[in-house]
Amino acid sequence: QTRFARDRDSLIGADGGWTNLLVLGVKFDERDFEPNPKSGFMAEYFLELSGAYVGSSFDYIRQSLAARGFYTLFDRLTLASRLSFTYTTTDAPFYEKSSMTFFEGRRDALGGIRTARGYLQERFIANGISLLQAEMRYTIGDTLIFGQRFGLQPFMFADVGNVYDTMGDMFTKPRLDEAKVSYGGGIVIPWNLSTLIHVFMGYSDEGASMSINFMHAF
Repeated sequence: QTRFARDRDSLIGADGGWTNLLVLGVKFDERDFEPNPKSGFMAEYFLELSGAYVGSSFDYIRQSLAARGFYTLFDRLTLASRLSFTYTTTDAPFYEKSSMTFFEGRRDALGGIRTARGYLQERFIANGISLLQAEMRYTIGDTLIFGQRFGLQPFMFADVGNVYDTMGDMFTKPRLDEAKVSYGGGIVIPWNLSTLIHVFMGYSDEGASMSINFMHAF
């Protein structure tokens, strides 16, 4: 028996329904180059409202707050980090509690190729999600191949996150001993500077995962 079948009667949204959102957001961004920053800071906040006034079957609110920073040493070694929090009220459908909202879009959480790398996609879901990510990116250089510019950036990363029942628990009861930790590394290939191809392996206490996709995690 699956977890969904076992808990179906207590899950909001188990029978489906319309999920429409009014999204309000604000961003402060001073990164030097958005696709592949080497310096700068970015902070963002989103308020997502769902209710009958936007044709939704569910009444709930989601708030997302994140900050990320970038600093480069020796013109080649970039230190990058992101701290983020998301809270969704309890009356949201269960499948809306498995993502975090950022400027570049919704990201599967907690787990997958953008959040807790090394865990399965949407491995941990809850009303509240916290996430701290850190990376070391080293720029080797660029070369021209058939008129196309390609670069090479090896990187290492570590992600730490957790899930909570209430917004207050994220700050008053962080349960650091239960944090979900993953780590790994790989390479990023900048193609004509702004298109980034990544290949990496992520590891956790539950196994490993490999990703071949586009763009940095943050």
